[in-house]
Amino acid sequence: MRRSFIFCLMFHIVVCYAQTELSGKVVTRENRQGLEWASVVAENNQHKPVAFTKTGKGGIFVVNIPSGKNVSFLSVSMLGYEKITVSTDSFQNGYIITIGEQPFELKEVRAISKRIKQRSDTLIYSVSGFRQQQDRSIADVISKMPGLEVTDNGSIKYLGRPIENLFIDGMDLMGGNYTMASENLNASKVKEVQVLTHHQQVKALRNIQFSDQTSLNLVLEEDAKNTWIGLLEIGGGAALQESNSDKLLRDGRLMAMMFNGKQQSLSMYKWNNTGQDIKKELLGQNDFLYAMDASMNMTSEIAIGAPNLIRERYLMNDSRLLATNWLNKAGEDATVRLQLSGYLDNTEGYHATETVYSDALGGIIIQETAQGEKKSSEWKGELKYEKNGKNVFVKNTLAGYIDFNKEWAQTIMNGNAICQKSVPRQRWIGDELEIVKSMGGNKILQFNASAITNYQPGTLMLLDSTSQHIDQHTTKVNANATFRHKLFRRFYVSYQAGASYKDQRFSIYRDDNISRNDKFQQADLFFSPSVQVKQNGWIWSLSLPIKLAYQYFRQDNETHFVIEPKYSFEYQLSSEFTVRASYQYRWAPATLASMTDIPVFQNYRELMKGVGDRYATKSHNIIGGIDYTNLPAGLFINVNTAWLSNIHMPLYDTKVDSTTYISFFNGSFDNNNEWMLGGRISKSLGSMKFIASIHGQLRFTYYKSMMNGQKYPFRFDNHQVGLTLSLRPCKVLSLEEESRYRYSKQIAKESHELDSRALQSFSHELKFFLFLGKWQAEWDNETYHSNDHSVSFNYFTDIQVSYLAKKYEVGIRLNNLFGTHTYERHHISSFATTYTINHLRPREVMVKVSLDL
Repeated sequence: MRRSFIFCLMFHIVVCYAQTELSGKVVTRENRQGLEWASVVAENNQHKPVAFTKTGKGGIFVVNIPSGKNVSFLSVSMLGYEKITVSTDSFQNGYIITIGEQPFELKEVRAISKRIKQRSDTLIYSVSGFRQQQDRSIADVISKMPGLEVTDNGSIKYLGRPIENLFIDGMDLMGGNYTMASENLNASKVKEVQVLTHHQQVKALRNIQFSDQTSLNLVLEEDAKNTWIGLLEIGGGAALQESNSDKLLRDGRLMAMMFNGKQQSLSMYKWNNTGQDIKKELLGQNDFLYAMDASMNMTSEIAIGAPNLIRERYLMNDSRLLATNWLNKAGEDATVRLQLSGYLDNTEGYHATETVYSDALGGIIIQETAQGEKKSSEWKGELKYEKNGKNVFVKNTLAGYIDFNKEWAQTIMNGNAICQKSVPRQRWIGDELEIVKSMGGNKILQFNASAITNYQPGTLMLLDSTSQHIDQHTTKVNANATFRHKLFRRFYVSYQAGASYKDQRFSIYRDDNISRNDKFQQADLFFSPSVQVKQNGWIWSLSLPIKLAYQYFRQDNETHFVIEPKYSFEYQLSSEFTVRASYQYRWAPATLASMTDIPVFQNYRELMKGVGDRYATKSHNIIGGIDYTNLPAGLFINVNTAWLSNIHMPLYDTKVDSTTYISFFNGSFDNNNEWMLGGRISKSLGSMKFIASIHGQLRFTYYKSMMNGQKYPFRFDNHQVGLTLSLRPCKVLSLEEESRYRYSKQIAKESHELDSRALQSFSHELKFFLFLGKWQAEWDNETYHSNDHSVSFNYFTDIQVSYLAKKYEVGIRLNNLFGTHTYERHHISSFATTYTINHLRPREVMVKVSLDL
């Protein structure tokens, strides 16, 4: 099967590059000068595209026609110029095609260029073209730019795919913690937002290794450079209803920033007890070391409620954040970056929950009422050196993390009073080294090495008031070398060889001090040849990683030989359309937490017993997508689809022993499949600063579930659709609207009496902004409702009035004007239906002053 797969791909390569060339030159009618970046499309007799290219320096173009394809026409087009179509009957290589300007289209391009323009692989958004008066941070403006979106956790996406980096004037100050900059950098300090598509950050790899990554670059205004920028924001207020929140409210931040060609700095201290989520600004959106430490903590946190609302509606917090980021030039191409951060929080919460377990026949019901508190103390640091020269790249990152978190709750479970306590802690330290050396002649030698050690001590109080103590240790080491070179003028071939080692172990004991231990070790040797091509709008790559994996578990060992092929391509049909697809096979050994059959409590009343042996899951991943960008129309469309097949997944049976819910491996494995179709359409208009987007996703999951020893096939449907829009119909009025619809249902394919009821929920947010000179008024409205009439209909409204001067702002805000104090909802998962009642934040008043320093 693998040989056939490889043969088909190699045949595809040969066919694709047995081509005929059509060459010529495009010049302007007005001055006979060569026109660069014009689109040249070879078409068949039905005017359907066969091949595509763009003119280069002097207007020269070469179109490679695949063997077996008939070409009848050549079509030449470019924004601001007329479209010319030439018959190939009269075409000869060297033919000069003349095109003239179109004054009407040129006028339209000028209007659009004030908001969006393109330069090669860089898309440039004008901040002033999209910013509205109510926007404070640059993230507020990015969320209004078509093609871009800002998610709830602060990450930024372009055409549905997360960005890799966010640069400030071309420098990577923030690394993976870019949310801290996007959420706090004043929009008035940014001139442009540049989207860098196919961005290859390593200079030595440019034109050698093509990248599908996308990054953002924030181009600052001149008055934001070469000077210290400061901000002091202080707010105080009070709760106007009885609740679990603090009676006295506080909200503020103190910031200092510096951006110049040799040094960048962003330092901040934030504090609030108003429900705002400031921790998301410390979450690394894209960082290798932070991903390596992602070992599951076997000591779980206590759930004290997180309903499907914005956090400011329900979170009873007292949070403080301290962070400093420094980036200094250490030579022409070298930088040193230091990042330190700390997060302190004390959060209280209340919820009442009724859980009906659908995977236990008879519908086991657990009723809980919990009043809990979480104390967080988390500290993180990173020191990074990077030299990014034309011929050599060196990067070394040293990072570490430590926390002192603890949680407790007073709980009534099925009428019994219980005290919950959990101490889920983590400490890790890691280092990553990367070296890239150009050897001349399109040859590259690359070396990567990384190591991380992770310690997770935890304590969990159980239903019988005894405690479970767990000590987890994880060590990961990886080293590899890669040689890249150019072959046959268009193939870029690489060979990677390396080794990795992983050690996972834990010990568990209860108050009787009888300790039980388990460990799993794996050592890999791997070799991965790959080839990459970029030609005539095509970018495709093929890699065949070959792995020899040695596993050791409980005095037993086994060796696996694995091949994990990966193939991807991207084809630019025209300047507007891009098609992409990829396939990847993965072999993923289970973690120790899934392998061990030592009983481990997941929380105070749920016990889990794993497989008790080595096993690995296998998966086939197929991902495809189509992107359409029309800059003159301000229209961006992306459609994505994915199919995921997971093979050899363990099945777990369940039982209830008194009030303890027990999951245990039943000795069998099965497969599950997931299919997803999603997309987003965003459209902007020059008039009224209008921007609207529609996004949606259909997700179907097919799986097996055990119920009282019997296997039942299920399908779980989880769909959502959303609409957002923003416009300014007149100078004194602006509005923003966002609506979401969610649908979920579990369907038993053979026994429909096990079907769950379809739940449909809706949320709407509508904001009005009124501008009268230096005065600004804001009226926020939120509505939540569902087809389940046992779930409450909730409406919230807030009002804020502010006075904005050049150097300061003063405002007063009244939150939750009607004093809505509870929220009820149903939630369906693959194993349970949960009905929850949460206490919300009360009616509150807040006065805030902001000063530019």
